[in-house]
Amino acid sequence: MFGFNARLRRLIYVLASLVLVGVMAALCYGISSYVFRHTNRVVEFSFEQATAPALAAAAFFMWVIFTLQSMRIRDIGWDPVCVIPLWATVLIIDHVVAGKMPGLAITEQHQTTVIGVVVNVGLVLVLGLWPSGEQGVTTGASADFHDDANRIVSGSAPASRLAHVMGQASSHRKY
Repeated sequence: MFGFNARLRRLIYVLASLVLVGVMAALCYGISSYVFRHTNRVVEFSFEQATAPALAAAAFFMWVIFTLQSMRIRDIGWDPVCVIPLWATVLIIDHVVAGKMPGLAITEQHQTTVIGVVVNVGLVLVLGLWPSGEQGVTTGASADFHDDANRIVSGSAPASRLAHVMGQASSHRKY
């Protein structure tokens, strides 16, 4: 779901997001035209008729947008497993605070505060504008693996013999 450790550069992320907007608009148009075409003209239209296709489209959209965001967050150099749940938690807490204290909400119709808007807009701008992280830098378990691999290769007997023969060794081993 989170991009299988793939990275997504800024331009590709922005273009993929725009393509996703177009796909979602086409899906919404298709769902609404299908429901209106297959609705009995005697009975008035109800939103319950479009619930299943709309939920399927929403699930597809959420899966794709989480994948895109995870790939972009990974490209920046952050861990999406930490950033996305934290982002969602801040927005949920913001929604609860705005619901319990309507005076803090932006307007009566919106269930969010200024802090939630700033966090959301800030992270969207970061995803679209922040430069990519360094490709050579590894973090976490993969860094430990690479350190172990380098230590094994550099400390192995054949590598030190070859380095000694080539005149690059600093060790004073006698063979």
